[in-house]
Amino acid sequence: MADGTPGRAERLAAAQAAGRVPTSGGRYALLVLACVLQALVAVFALLVLVDTTMNSTSAAGTKAVVFVVLLAVIVAFAAGTVITARSLSRRAIV
Repeated sequence: MADGTPGRAERLAAAQAAGRVPTSGGRYALLVLACVLQALVAVFALLVLVDTTMNSTSAAGTKAVVFVVLLAVIVAFAAGTVITARSLSRRAIV
């Protein structure tokens, strides 16, 4: 551009030349929000897991099922957080 700031086309070309995925600011913000929410769900599930297994008077079989299900939720959302964060590191806002 005339004032020395790169235009959208120049930013897009620079991002592609650097091997980064061009992304709009709004989409990038949504990905950051998704990453944070996934981490929060994993932490909340961990709290529920501890509360259920330590303070419950339920039968051992029920505790075991709850433990396995919540552990799967924690692992899934933790993996989703890592995948989203890695995706963010490969993006450039254009």
